[in-house]
Amino acid sequence: MNKGKIIQIIGPVVDVEFPEDTKLPAIYNALEVKGPAGKVVLEVVKHLDQTKVKAISLQSTDGLQRALKPKIRANKLRFQWDLKFWGIFLMLWAKVWKKIKI
Repeated sequence: MNKGKIIQIIGPVVDVEFPEDTKLPAIYNALEVKGPAGKVVLEVVKHLDQTKVKAISLQSTDGLQRALKPKIRANKLRFQWDLKFWGIFLMLWAKVWKKIKI
């Protein structure tokens, strides 16, 4: 598993550096790091250069420190389309459809 190193944390924005022989994670790929409050997931949003990426934290970054080693997850982040979501979507769509007069 490829690991990088956190080099900067400003609010939810985290910069991560990888070794030169490591392929950078693709945009929207996830990184995981173990923080003091548990696992923190980061989403890669920009390649800064050949060895660094900028990522956005999906949880609080309180307690994260420089030099922690996030690992690259094998897949991109995905939204879970569960049955509850579809039920809410269909209910709202039915209300909108009733109000449309064609």
